[in-house]
Amino acid sequence: MQESHDAASLLGVPADHLYFLGYPDRGILQIITDNYITPYRSKFTDATAVPYSSALSPGHAYTGFNLERDFETVLDRVHPTLVLAPSPRDSHPDHRATGVVAIRAMARRNELSKMRYWIVHGGEFWPTPRGYEPDLDMSPPPLGHGLSQTPFKLEPAEEQRKRLAISAYRTQMEVMSSFLLSFVRTNELYSTNPMPGH
Repeated sequence: MQESHDAASLLGVPADHLYFLGYPDRGILQIITDNYITPYRSKFTDATAVPYSSALSPGHAYTGFNLERDFETVLDRVHPTLVLAPSPRDSHPDHRATGVVAIRAMARRNELSKMRYWIVHGGEFWPTPRGYEPDLDMSPPPLGHGLSQTPFKLEPAEEQRKRLAISAYRTQMEVMSSFLLSFVRTNELYSTNPMPGH
């Protein structure tokens, strides 16, 4: 959470505009499927409820129902005009499941048109080349085939802010800096549809 605060600050997002839900790493997909009502137990912390006092709802049981309710609470507070979410095509289970949670919530509000989707884990060896290549365009991910991939051009100063924000995730940079820095390119890619044909 501290690294997210640091990254958001570099991007000009005030601390009081950040909401942490506090659900478990590598558990989101199971929470929204097998543990929608029955609490999930984290494989890493053994927790069955949100353990962080600074989270939106400390003590909420790790269930899909609570996760969706907490996300809707944030939507009620923020009233966003644009919601950026992971694509259900992303190969990382937490990313994929987070996209599903966002789609469900926005569909209940009849606001799916406000959503845009991105992919981080888009297929083996993607993005290519790996590493910091700020003069290159981002190529569409293999797992994004069939999605309406729309480029959003970044100015050099925006690329540099993105690099600094990514670097703020120090623990992630220790293990996957080459992968993370591969996303500092001349453009961002997003799609208006979560899956092909939608």
